[in-house]
Amino acid sequence: MSFSSQLLGSYFWQLAGKWVTRSLGIISTLVLVRILTPEDFGIAAQSIMVIMLFQALSQTGAEQYIIKKKKVTTSLLMSAWTLNLLTRSLMASVVFIFAPNIAHLLEEPILSDVLRVACLVPIISNFLSPRLILFRKDMMFKQLSYLDVCVKFISFTITISLAFYLQNYWALIWGNLAATIANVVLSYFIAPIFPSMNLKHVREQWEFTKGIFLSSILGYLRSKADIFIISSKFGNTSVGHYSVAQEFSMLPLTEVITPIMSPLFSSFAKIADNTRELEDKVFKYLSLAYLFLFPSIAGIFFLSEEIVSIVLGEKWIEAAPILANLSLLMAVFLTNNTFKQIFILKNLFKGIITIDILGLLLIASALFITTISSAEHFSIYRACIGIVIIFATMLIVKITLKFRLLVYFTTIVVPAIATMAMLLTLRFTKSLIEGFDIGIYYYFISSILIGIFSYSIVVFALLCLLRKISNIWFFNWSFILDILSKLFSKLSPQKA
Repeated sequence: MSFSSQLLGSYFWQLAGKWVTRSLGIISTLVLVRILTPEDFGIAAQSIMVIMLFQALSQTGAEQYIIKKKKVTTSLLMSAWTLNLLTRSLMASVVFIFAPNIAHLLEEPILSDVLRVACLVPIISNFLSPRLILFRKDMMFKQLSYLDVCVKFISFTITISLAFYLQNYWALIWGNLAATIANVVLSYFIAPIFPSMNLKHVREQWEFTKGIFLSSILGYLRSKADIFIISSKFGNTSVGHYSVAQEFSMLPLTEVITPIMSPLFSSFAKIADNTRELEDKVFKYLSLAYLFLFPSIAGIFFLSEEIVSIVLGEKWIEAAPILANLSLLMAVFLTNNTFKQIFILKNLFKGIITIDILGLLLIASALFITTISSAEHFSIYRACIGIVIIFATMLIVKITLKFRLLVYFTTIVVPAIATMAMLLTLRFTKSLIEGFDIGIYYYFISSILIGIFSYSIVVFALLCLLRKISNIWFFNWSFILDILSKLFSKLSPQKA
């Protein structure tokens, strides 16, 4: 099976499962934001911040370790599973014991009980079927999608029910715990196996884990430093606004682009030794991803107030500018996460560590900048940091991977020009549409349709122009047609 066909099949099931689970997740969030307060979401976000810290401290890189292996034995699989179980259980126990101290440090006493319940999540999740890793290695994402959908449906039902009954943040905490239990139980129906403790290959795995461990901690600190800074400077309500805005600002990335990352890692692992072929596949993936992501960022930025008013409600209107600013980070996360996968495959952990340290230092400096006086100001600062990080990432990619930067900038040309044309069109037509006084809903829909139409025309024109002079866009032109034909064949009824 060809690279594109294998990747397409995996992506199809990943995307299908992701859309179902995230549709339930979005519906759940839309219901919850009308029942719970920004402060409730702030408390939940703080508990997640703490739990993820200790999960980062217990990161063993079991999945990446197994996927990289050419041959995986039962002993090797169980050894990776055992190391994961021991380290995460130890760290979760630390959270349970020191929960009051952590709550005192964060100046939020009610977090003590919340953390003691929340720390059960990483302990229980340790018991997931080890065979799930083999499913990812072999790109068997159909079964994994079934599992995700079932778990999300259970989580959706329990969390919404608890929200109506409890009317506070405990609905989010207990709902997350219920989802974890369901995930573990159902994993053995999808991937049956009888796990056993095994430490035979721990030394071998630790050599690989050392790089994963440090990069995991730095990556966590960089990703969650936002919540810590906002919590310490502006309080729980601001944390709630920021965390919800952050979730919705990332939807195009998490719902459409991210599902392909797992199949990509498995596919890239097969060509990791061929630098030029790897470079070609990475940049082709980025060009298609940017083609979708750039207009999404521009659309969220342009229509942020309408999105918040329609989707979240008026009590969340303070989240609108935060939503707009944080949407710019989608391009940063996509670029960084893609190259992090390549650094892992190449055992170049210094590249990941350098990027994370730089990002962490820049974010942490916000604590000492007095002009950052609100969550909105911080979101602007965060977006500026993202731009710096992209340039730093590409410089490190040039030095360590020997990838050609000119080829990378080629991937940006089409979506960047088309997005600017789209924004100019929307700006020009805004006053015309508002002049009809058609209401926020019709204005929102009209703007989306105008944006899609203007963007598509420019993209089509540029592809016709560049496909003969750029290998990147020539490939993608035919690749898009191939994807569409295969998707239609998958969706159409099969002949008897």
